[in-house]
Amino acid sequence: MPSQKLHIVSFDVPFPPDYGGAMDVFYKIKALCDSGVSIILHCFEYGRNKAPELEKYCSQVHYYKREPFWYYIFDSRPFIVASRANQKLLENLA
Repeated sequence: MPSQKLHIVSFDVPFPPDYGGAMDVFYKIKALCDSGVSIILHCFEYGRNKAPELEKYCSQVHYYKREPFWYYIFDSRPFIVASRANQKLLENLA
């Protein structure tokens, strides 16, 4: 059976898995890796540092910067959406 490849986009760096959202993403990555799935992880970093631990489970890990709140104060989109609109992410997914 050919190896499966999966892109996962995470709202935050999922390591260490010390709160609900990080636990959910991290343990899914770990389980998928243990099942033989090749994972390409895309995550936004703000307040949490890059995690070399993720490279044990992912074939690639891409980090994207999330701008602070004031940067989008006049944007019509919700902050949670506008702050994660990233052209490099779209290019990497394509």
